[in-house]
Amino acid sequence: MVRAPWSVFSHFGIPFFVITFILAMFAVTILVGIWIYRDAQSRGLSGPLWLVVWLVANFIGLIIYLIVRNDYQQGMRE
Repeated sequence: MVRAPWSVFSHFGIPFFVITFILAMFAVTILVGIWIYRDAQSRGLSGPLWLVVWLVANFIGLIIYLIVRNDYQQGMRE
């Protein structure tokens, strides 16, 4: 009997789609963290601080960053 390659995860009781979802969320977390760090640095904000906020608060941290970023950007124009 030939088994599908992803069926190895069923031995651990974890379906393949769950593993795929976890890996995708990890990749998104890393990529958004890189973007926040670089964007904050380019705007003169503290990149490491905003990276920590993102890693601790995740999407709430992203929303906070976007609000602060827009306020900071508007303040620079005035």
